[in-house]
Amino acid sequence: MKKTIRECNGETLYFLGVSKNGDKVYLNNPEWSCNWYWGIGYIKEFTPHAKNWNCHTHFDTLFLKGNCWKLFNDYFSETVLTDREKWQLLEYMKTLYTLREFSDMLHTKGSHITANAYISGVLGEEIDGGFKKRINEVLIPGLWEEIKQLLTI
Repeated sequence: MKKTIRECNGETLYFLGVSKNGDKVYLNNPEWSCNWYWGIGYIKEFTPHAKNWNCHTHFDTLFLKGNCWKLFNDYFSETVLTDREKWQLLEYMKTLYTLREFSDMLHTKGSHITANAYISGVLGEEIDGGFKKRINEVLIPGLWEEIKQLLTI
């Protein structure tokens, strides 16, 4: 099984492997959306016999809610990744989600429980630029480059 990239409807998809139900599973390229948040970790499944996309779900929902190693391995019948690469991908993706959640919190000025308790004071300066800019312009894109290398080489 080879690592491949597929372009489909303007999206760049990275082949992860074949699920236990026989679908080809791809990880979608992240996307900066609405000028304030990252759409990351979208998983798409292609059913070869039906010749269509049958599923859109999220990497964190499938693999990062519990024993990630077991969840990942139980999902696939075959994957393009070695065991070491699987661990790397799981670590990178968890870190990517953590960075995105922190960026989202900085944008919404809180944890989005209520609009009545915005963070100010000590984080105010970072909300206005520092952390948020570095996360969105350096850390997330840089980490995604590492993931792309992992999924293509």
